[in-house]
This record gives sequence, C-alpha cells and structure tokens, in this order.
Amino acid sequence: MNTAGLKKAARLKSDRCFSKAMNAIDKLRKDGVQISFSAVMEEAHVSRGYLYGNAYLRGIIERERAATQNQPANLQTLYAAQEIEIKRLTRELDRMKKLEAQVKELKQKNAELNEQLKAAYKY
Repeated sequence: MNTAGLKKAARLKSDRCFSKAMNAIDKLRKDGVQISFSAVMEEAHVSRGYLYGNAYLRGIIERERAATQNQPANLQTLYAAQEIEIKRLTRELDRMKKLEAQVKELKQKNAELNEQLKAAYKY
C-alpha cells in the first residue's frame, strides 16, 4: 500500500490550515479584534480541534487572549476611540488645507478682476 501520497496530502492540508490560521491571527491583530479560538476559527475557516491540537497555534492564541484580557476594557475602548478621532482630525486637516488653497486662489482672482475694473473705468 502506498501511504506516501496520503502522508504528503495530509501534510499539505495541515500546512494550508496553519497558514490560514496565522494569517487570521495577523488580521485580527490589525483589526483590533480580541484573539480567541472562536475568532481565529471563524476567520481562518479551520476547525477548533485543529487549533487546540496544534501546540504552536494554541500557545499563540492563549498568550494573545491573556494579554488582551489583562487590559481593562475601557483602555481598549479608549485606544479605539483615539484611533477614530485621529482619523477624523486627519480628514479635517486635509479638508482645511484644500479650502485654504481655494481661498488663496479666489483672493488672487478677485485682485486680478479688481485691477481689470480699475483699468476699464479709468478714463
């Protein structure tokens, strides 16, 4: 019986599941979502048994979960609120810069038009 092919296929499947789980953990970190077995399972589309059975992934998830649980919830909320406020202020600053440029351009056009009016009614 040729089991080498089966072993290779199982190894490839395991490698794909591992990659999907690691990518899911990275995405959850970036998104600021609390890392848990359920969250990784849903994001990566892997089984809970796989996550518990892989010692490396289990260790990462347990450490991440413990780290976020040690922070007070209001601190996490504060960080999220600050991020939102920073983004809002950045958008407002960009808008202000554009408006200032428009005002400068309009003042310049207004001065040019005033000069044309003076020249036209000068005689």
